Amino acid sequence: MTKSFKDTVLFILGVFAVSFIFLSFLYPDVWFYHTRRLLISHETSIPLESTYILVSHFFHGGIQLWDRFDQMNNAYFVTSNGIYGVANVTAALIFIVLSPFFTHPGEALYHTHVFVFYGVTYFMMTMGGYVLLRKLMSNTWTIFISLLYLNTILTGYMMTPGLEQQGVYSFLPLLLYFILCFFEDFRLRTFLLAVLVMALCLVSSPYFTLGYFYQVVHFFILSCGVGFLCQRGWRKLLGRHPLPRREYLKNMGLVACCFLIIFPYAWWGQALHDCYVHGSGLGGTQGRFNNIFKLSGYFNVQGKAFANPLEFLGTSLDYHHNVWGSSWLFIGGSAFFLALAGLVLSKDRRKYIFASTIFAVILINTACFPGNFFALGQYIKYALQNPPGFWAGGFHGGDLMLYFWLTISSIAHGINALTNPFSFLVRSFHMASLLVSILFLPLVAMGLDSCLCLWRGSVESIYFKRRWFLLILYALILLWDLLGGTQTLDVYYIGQSAAQTLKVYILSIGTIFFLLILMAGFFSGPRRWVGGLILALAFAVDFAALMTYVQVYQKDYPANAVPTRLSYCYTRQAVVPDYQNPRLLPLREFLNTHNEIIFPDIYSENNMYGAFYQYTPIGRFFHPWTIYEPRHAAYKDLYPDLEIQQYLKMNPRTVFFADFAFDSRNIRLFDILRYNLQQRVIMVNPEAFNRAFLNTTGKIYVPPMDFKEKFYDVSLDWMKAAIHQGPSGWEYTLDLPKDFPFYLSTTVFTNDYAAWKLVVNGRVLGPMQGKLTTPYTYDVQNIQDKKLTILLPDKIPQADIKLQVKLPDRVLGVWKNTYDDLGLTLEAPKAGWLVFNYPYDMKWELTVDGLKTPLSQVNNYFIGAPISGGRHQVLLQYWPQTHLRFWIFISMVLSFICFWRIMFLSIKREPLYSSS
Repeated sequence: MTKSFKDTVLFILGVFAVSFIFLSFLYPDVWFYHTRRLLISHETSIPLESTYILVSHFFHGGIQLWDRFDQMNNAYFVTSNGIYGVANVTAALIFIVLSPFFTHPGEALYHTHVFVFYGVTYFMMTMGGYVLLRKLMSNTWTIFISLLYLNTILTGYMMTPGLEQQGVYSFLPLLLYFILCFFEDFRLRTFLLAVLVMALCLVSSPYFTLGYFYQVVHFFILSCGVGFLCQRGWRKLLGRHPLPRREYLKNMGLVACCFLIIFPYAWWGQALHDCYVHGSGLGGTQGRFNNIFKLSGYFNVQGKAFANPLEFLGTSLDYHHNVWGSSWLFIGGSAFFLALAGLVLSKDRRKYIFASTIFAVILINTACFPGNFFALGQYIKYALQNPPGFWAGGFHGGDLMLYFWLTISSIAHGINALTNPFSFLVRSFHMASLLVSILFLPLVAMGLDSCLCLWRGSVESIYFKRRWFLLILYALILLWDLLGGTQTLDVYYIGQSAAQTLKVYILSIGTIFFLLILMAGFFSGPRRWVGGLILALAFAVDFAALMTYVQVYQKDYPANAVPTRLSYCYTRQAVVPDYQNPRLLPLREFLNTHNEIIFPDIYSENNMYGAFYQYTPIGRFFHPWTIYEPRHAAYKDLYPDLEIQQYLKMNPRTVFFADFAFDSRNIRLFDILRYNLQQRVIMVNPEAFNRAFLNTTGKIYVPPMDFKEKFYDVSLDWMKAAIHQGPSGWEYTLDLPKDFPFYLSTTVFTNDYAAWKLVVNGRVLGPMQGKLTTPYTYDVQNIQDKKLTILLPDKIPQADIKLQVKLPDRVLGVWKNTYDDLGLTLEAPKAGWLVFNYPYDMKWELTVDGLKTPLSQVNNYFIGAPISGGRHQVLLQYWPQTHLRFWIFISMVLSFICFWRIMFLSIKREPLYSSS
């Protein structure tokens, strides 16, 4: 390892450390209140869930394809939001290695995820930003300051709620670097490295990467292609020499890596058709996935609901709002004015590539129909054909500008529709607008370098004569601000005071940079430090604005507020599900399907997988889908079916034994409900298996059920409790007996909560799930595996403690417990049917006492099979014959290795100090 390489690594780590200090100062709630902070919205909790799922899968059988709690496969979550991203894998790997030293694994998981996930993403962005800037310039101070801009002012929004995909966004600078390198050297190896980086992005979030993320990358590729043709033409492609054998083998290795990383996701994506999302084209619906060639659908027809391009100048400088879905994100006045300086003064022609990409992203966010391409022509045609009528209404310059803008934006939409192969994945373009601030990085660096050249007197390095044009441009922006340009943006303001402070902010930043350019000729030479002070002042003003921006976010999202925890599932109080034990995979006997208790008021209501993974009740997916909550395709007709809804409320068990099964042509759920037969009678689709086991009689007689509930009772030794005093009281932790059914844990989300009873000195305590915040409550295994935790208001030396647990119906034991496999020891009182309230899917396989048993479609939506009386070993498996789990594991490991290899290679390609 050379000294230059070490210096480069230390430089990048230095920028990363300084940036992290700034971010810690701006967002202290991320580090100190992250339990609540990460669950404010579904966007910020999804990365946490991904880390949790990886860790939980590791402790329960490795890569898993089924989600027992949400009753669908993981395909939608993996392909839309990702689980196996590099940042999540790194966080999970570090936690798994350190897990033997954690007594509270759930709490440790939060801390590990926060520091590792944000650390990896920001290091990734810092490293990518470094190699991109190092290719464009050589001044180390310019690169250092520009990277600080990148990690703080330009991308400070990444740590606010509402953005889950910073793991993907952080790859953008590195990807732009390799694309730029490819268009300069036209080497196959460089192209494959760019594809490999794109593959790493795809692992983090496949559909998000191909849709929103690639939208920006696509415009950058087009800009690079146009720039290349204008500057060099196709002569660069001629006279290419054959590749050396060693480079040929390296290229083949890159091709293999890209294929192995992407291949499992293309395979896994086929399972999306097992999901149902209305209007998506999945599960038999009509939508984007089966209207790929409908080009008119690739235009942004969403209207004013998303970022308005005509308000870019004002809203990108407005630090009083944080509405990234409705406006442009704050990029800072100093960054904006530096970018203008780079665009005007820099001699690097590559600035036009970044500027045109920014302009294209702004255009693509215009609400636009295909017919808008002819809007300007129709406007002019009307003026020419009917001059009296046109001029009678008066000339409206605003209308002309609007029609001109619509025409230009429709061209951008048309180019995107005809050239972007993944346009059909994009629902709207507002998520692509989040990447604009990263695209500003090279322009900011060029502007900063140009300003330093002015103050050094290196006029030959810049377009020195254009400084007067830059001053005029600055003056026009200041004039626009003085004349009330920001007043048109009052839709985003709380009041006029906010508009006034924004006006002062733009005037102050604009005046600072106006003086910076104007005074360069007077203070050059030995007094160049004056320019540094002016730039420092601009950065200080912007940092103060960024602090206000963060405070506005904290006002909108009260991360530090302490909500009331959910006590039982029959109450509707706010809950913060925190510190769930990833080593635990509890078996829930009951479904939670009652309308009043299925959706407790959790902060992250619209999260795809619930506010937190293990807190999701199974019955949640018996309710209608939303755009963020897909359903299994088998449940497509379940929601309007009032009979099955009532049946599920009367019969809440997940796994149950039925005495009789009838042909669905001879009985309806209405009959079962009318005679109050509950789960003792089911109806089976005769087109499925096992017709011979069906009763076809028209009369139904069910003898009374004779079933005795089984309980597990134990008295615990109070003297063996570990005692800890916390802010809410005294916490006592006791070991559970070795014969305890460790597949069970307390819950507040399903009816299983009623199975628990803990008595301490004659007082019945309330069961909780997770961290205890209220005295006289207890938790079993959610905080620590194989532990009972009790919270009391006072310290007591001795207590009589008795725990009673009602065991699940017919379940004698759980001998295999993973997400894909459920192995139970069951006792059937007689010959009948074993029913699982899991969605009917041909990928299920059931074995009873080692013999494969065909599954039937039960009650129109679920699965079941006949079973004889007595004790049985039952194993239900999801898709056991597939090799997809192995290839996902290979993809995950390979992407992790390739990520760090690319980090090493990129730094080696762009050392801080060249050999010359």
